[in-house]
Amino acid sequence: MTNSGKKLGQLIPHKQLEVHNHQVNMEFPQSQQLLQLVMDNIPQSIFWKDRNGVYLGCNRNFARDAGVGEPENIIGKTDYDLPWTYEETKWYRECDQRAIEEGIPQLHIHETQQKGNGKKSWVDTNKIPLRDYQGNIIGVVGTYEDITERKQVEERLKKLKNTLEAKVEERTTQLRQVETRLSRLTDNLPGMIYQFRLDLDGSISFPYISSGCREIYELEPQQVQQNYELLYNCVHPSDFPGLEESIWTSAQTLEKWEYEWRITTISGQQKWLRGMSKPELQSDGSIIWDGCIVEITKRKKAEAELKQLNDKLEARVEERTLKLRQSEKRLRTVISYAPIILFALDRKGRFTFSDGRGLQALGLTSGEVIGISVYEFYQDFPEIIAQIDSAFAGEEVTDVVEVNGIFFESHYSPQRNQAGEVIGVTGLSVDISERKKVEAALKEQIQLSVFRASINSTLIASGNLQHILQQCTELVVKYLNAAFARIWTLNPQENVLELQASAGIYTHINGFHGRIPVGKYKIGLIAQERQPHLTNSVQTDPRVTDKKWAREQSMVAFAGYPLIFNHKLVGVIAMFTRHELSESVLNELSFVANEISLGISRKQAEIQLHHKANELEKTLHELQHAQAQLIQSEKMSSLGQMVAGVAHEINNPANFIYGNLTHAREYTRDLLGLLELYQKKYPNPPQEIKREIESMELDFLVQDLTKLFRSMEEGTRRIREIVISLRNFSRLDESSFKQVDIHEGIESTLMILQNRLKAKSNRPEIKVLKNYGDLPHIECYPGQLNQVFMNILINAIDSLESDIADNYNHLPKFPTPQIHIQTKILNKNRISINITDNGAGIEPEIFAKLFDPFFTTKDVGKGTGLGLSISYQIIVDKHGGNLSFQSTLGRGASFMIEIPITHSLSHLHSQ
Repeated sequence: MTNSGKKLGQLIPHKQLEVHNHQVNMEFPQSQQLLQLVMDNIPQSIFWKDRNGVYLGCNRNFARDAGVGEPENIIGKTDYDLPWTYEETKWYRECDQRAIEEGIPQLHIHETQQKGNGKKSWVDTNKIPLRDYQGNIIGVVGTYEDITERKQVEERLKKLKNTLEAKVEERTTQLRQVETRLSRLTDNLPGMIYQFRLDLDGSISFPYISSGCREIYELEPQQVQQNYELLYNCVHPSDFPGLEESIWTSAQTLEKWEYEWRITTISGQQKWLRGMSKPELQSDGSIIWDGCIVEITKRKKAEAELKQLNDKLEARVEERTLKLRQSEKRLRTVISYAPIILFALDRKGRFTFSDGRGLQALGLTSGEVIGISVYEFYQDFPEIIAQIDSAFAGEEVTDVVEVNGIFFESHYSPQRNQAGEVIGVTGLSVDISERKKVEAALKEQIQLSVFRASINSTLIASGNLQHILQQCTELVVKYLNAAFARIWTLNPQENVLELQASAGIYTHINGFHGRIPVGKYKIGLIAQERQPHLTNSVQTDPRVTDKKWAREQSMVAFAGYPLIFNHKLVGVIAMFTRHELSESVLNELSFVANEISLGISRKQAEIQLHHKANELEKTLHELQHAQAQLIQSEKMSSLGQMVAGVAHEINNPANFIYGNLTHAREYTRDLLGLLELYQKKYPNPPQEIKREIESMELDFLVQDLTKLFRSMEEGTRRIREIVISLRNFSRLDESSFKQVDIHEGIESTLMILQNRLKAKSNRPEIKVLKNYGDLPHIECYPGQLNQVFMNILINAIDSLESDIADNYNHLPKFPTPQIHIQTKILNKNRISINITDNGAGIEPEIFAKLFDPFFTTKDVGKGTGLGLSISYQIIVDKHGGNLSFQSTLGRGASFMIEIPITHSLSHLHSQ
């Protein structure tokens, strides 16, 4: 029984418990049917077995997966009787036995399942030991949900991850813009978005904290990032151990972290917070939690108020019960003053006695009805006539009746003579109108409290926004007895209210009321004025235009509230009822409107946060545009920076060596001259010196030293040429238009690829033939053009190497592999660069897909499929040029690049 059920049960008077228990026993079979119905409507699959693995029952979802039709058909079967594979059956039973033998739930088992329809799925299974009332394990109960789509997404993410670089040196401008937009988004979300890191050495840090930190903790994000203990110092001392334990548990199990705790801010405010995040183990062993913290002080306050209200209600009921018992004791002495009616009827149903103050409520005096037939007096109350007839038939009758708006609890007793014949009826009617009012008020308060709690529970539950709002409208219809209720959300771009949920006599969300402009009709006016519209007389309300419909449907009242959060309109909630709305119901609806406003804003924020968390998934669709270029450009930018760094580091020592070679040659010549002078003056040196001269081969050393200096000069000159090429290629990270020599970029790229052009053990050298035209300097992004040259030349080399590997050893005369590069001027403001190879060519079937992102004909691990796609974007989108190709299978391929010599201002501005 739920807490609400327990509280309602406490309202049943003690003397009615036996009757209530009897009713419970009578309704038990219905409860079993209801339980089966509830399980059949749960989205998860549920089953339970005995200790031998024999199925005792299941819900309809599991029966469908097992292919047995109805749930009752599963009884008596084992996993061997179901469509699972042998390996799955064996694994399922091992998990069952482990749960039974260890007595510990087996949670979140990811396993495969061969369903009855032949399809194979992934499921997330939980198996829990099933115990009897003595605590003995008698079986196992299990639940699972289909996670096939999630597994597929994980597999796709895994494949995508394998294609990305393990490390990226720097963020590009586009990534920074994306991060800036995301930062603005998180800054506008309610609550605090954060990233929490726990390293192996136990050190703690916050790599990221949104600006929501100011609103919740009254601290700047930079302060917390510099000293995380500022957050810990705010935690209430009583809550700190539990908070620390929850984080430690999440770190150990890598399960989702959720916790609620109190803090005290710098200004002394007491707040309740709720945190949610998902830990992720990093490759270096650290753990990162990405999540959010929201303030739930209002919800906690509402829960406390609900408990306080319930305590008051219980106290009032107990007090009322005590008063009723005291009244019963004084009944005989105060009968003439009590709100009761005592009466007696003869065998013909005529009043022979009547007394009690209750008569005054009916406008009668004592004895006024004597002699009048009860059938005539109560002719308009057939239920009272039926009760009196039952009493004349010999039955004791007790019931509550309503007469002219006054409630009486009446008891009728048959009067018998000595022969046992019924000769009349005596009755006692107690005016319980006041008690009915109190009970009605208590019932209404309880119902409204349950309604409020149900709304809050629904709003914090998981699910999409439309589903949550649909549940809210159903709760409004259920607890406020509305004919129908609807919720609209605001589309701020179009300034239109869009119907998201409808419950009651109308459940459709399309049609005329599906989209309402703000300021139009009664709903649009509520949104425009940001004020509720309430009426208990729809027939006279000028904003209710269809009076005929209202009469036909017996509509009496209307209530509509704007949904506003942080002074921002997010929607409208409205309902029609067939009864008048009390002030307490309107107050409750107003409160619920505020809660739904908060819920809509929170859910929209969650959707945006979820969108951010799934941005990697979204890139699968967006990589054809900016993201594809972002990844490759980042790699090429890193390469350019690395090349520039290498060139710089090589250039310094090379200049040092080159600059000192002249001095070293002069110093060496002086030393050799001195040595020659020594040999002339001392032709017969000691034996030890002779041996050393012979050992070092002094004559050869003197001759070779001169050659050595010439080699060093040639080497340093070659190094300086390589440095110049590396510097030209390192323009990859240049992001501005400038005039450059295209030929320098081509030569730099060829220098980088020189190692791949050289002859190898399994193939001859790839010849590069150049036919450069007399080109002027070109306005362009030099680094990006170098990237295009690199991509096309690498593809040409790969094609030639593949062709050589397939045919070099099989053909008697294999043509020399060649790459031909030609540049020329096409017109006054346009040049072309043609790069042609004599490889195997391109198959016509893939012509249309050649520039598509991720399309590649290379083996796995040898290509990403981004090179030509990014090259196309650089030439066409960035430079306003054209990139095309021609190919004949078996005769090679030619790529033609056409770009303007100069660019207009409008093109530069667009970039």
